[in-house]
Amino acid sequence: MSKRPTKRPGRPSKQPPKRFRDEEAEGEDEMGVKESLTQLLAEQKALRKEIAEIRAAKTPAPEASPAGSTTSTGGKSNSGMAGHSGHSDDEVPATVSTCRATSGWDFTSARTIGGDRRLGELLTASYAKGTQQAYRRTWVSVTSFLKQRGFSTSLPMSTAAVCLYIGSLHEEGKAASTVMSAVSAISCVHKLNGLGDPTIDYTVKRLLQGCKRVGDKGKDTRLPITVPILNSIMEKSEVAIGENYEKIRFRAMCTLAFHSLLRVGEMAVSREPENVLHRGDVRLDGQALTITFRNFKSSAKPVTHTVEKAKAGVPCAVEAMRAYMSIRGNATGPLFRAMSGAPITAREFNEQLQLVFQFCGLPKQNFKSHSFRIGGASHMARNGASDAQIRQAGRWSSNAFLSYIRVHNW
Repeated sequence: MSKRPTKRPGRPSKQPPKRFRDEEAEGEDEMGVKESLTQLLAEQKALRKEIAEIRAAKTPAPEASPAGSTTSTGGKSNSGMAGHSGHSDDEVPATVSTCRATSGWDFTSARTIGGDRRLGELLTASYAKGTQQAYRRTWVSVTSFLKQRGFSTSLPMSTAAVCLYIGSLHEEGKAASTVMSAVSAISCVHKLNGLGDPTIDYTVKRLLQGCKRVGDKGKDTRLPITVPILNSIMEKSEVAIGENYEKIRFRAMCTLAFHSLLRVGEMAVSREPENVLHRGDVRLDGQALTITFRNFKSSAKPVTHTVEKAKAGVPCAVEAMRAYMSIRGNATGPLFRAMSGAPITAREFNEQLQLVFQFCGLPKQNFKSHSFRIGGASHMARNGASDAQIRQAGRWSSNAFLSYIRVHNW
C-alpha cells in the first residue's frame, strides 16, 4: 500500500526583523508628528491674518438683547467665556466663573476653599519656590501671547489657544522640557481655579510628544567640564584674570561648582536671589567642606552636602574654598562677593568664565556655566557613584540627572 505524500507546509512570507519593522513604524509616526506641527504653524499664521482683518473691519453696534435671552455677568455673556472671541468652548459649563489672567497672578490669588485664605496659603506652600517662580513667568508669557493673538485673557483657555501657544513656543525654538513646563503651568492655574483642564486634550498631548521627538534631533550640545579641562581652567585663570582676589574667588567658584554640582544661580545672584549660597551655609572642617542648601530648584527643604578633599591631580574645592575664605572673611551675606562687599552676579561670573574658556581654546557654544554641573555628575558616575548618590549630590528629585551623564566625553 503506497504512502500518501506528505503535504509540505507553505513557505512563510519573508518579513523584515521586528526591530526594523518597529523602526519603520516609528519613522512613519515621527513624520506624522512633523506634518501635524507644520500644519499647526500654518493654521496659526492664517489665524493671525484673520484676526488682523477682523480688527481692521468696523465693529457693528451691538443689538439689544431680546427678552428671555441669557443674562451676562460683568459685561460679558456666559458664551463669551471661550478662549477666542466669537468662538464658544463647549467643554466649559456656562456656570463656571472666570478669573482674570493677568501678569500679576500668583498662587494665593487662586480660589480659596470655603472662603478661608489660609488654605490658599497652604496650597502655595505645596509648590517649591522655583516652581512658583517658573509658573509665574510662564503666565506672563501666556497672557502676552493671548493678547497678541486676539484671544480673551479670561480663564478658561480654550484647547485651541493652548495648542497655538505650544506651536508658538516650538517656533521660537524652545526646548521640549520648556514647552512641557509651560503646559504644566497652564494646567495648574486652571485646576487651582476649579476649572476644566484644557491641557488634557488628546491633541495637546500629541503636540507635546511631537515637540519631544523633534527636539531629540537637536540634542543638548553643552559639554562637560572634565578633570583635565578643570586643571586647564585653573592654570589659564592666572593669565586671564588680573586681580588676585578675583582669581582666588574664581577658582573657588569653579571647583565648588564641579564638586558640588552647582547651578550658577546657587553661586551668583540672578533672577532668583534667594537660592544663592550665603557665608553661613558653608563650613570648613579639616579635610572636608559642608554646604547647606536652604533653597533650591526642586525643594524648599534644607539639604546638606559634604565635599571631601580631592585626590592628587584633581583641583580641590576644599583647598580653593579655604584660600578664598581666608581673604573674604566671615561677614554675613552671599558667599561669593566682590571686594566691595557686593554679591557677584551671574553675568559677572559668566563673563569671566567665557574669557578663561577662550584662553583654554574651548568653544563657547559648547561650554557654559552648566558644564560644571554636567561634568561633576559625569565624574561621579565614572568613579562608581550610585544613581542615588548622584541624585542626592545634584539635588535632583527625579531621574533627570541621567541626561547629565556624559561619560563618553571623558
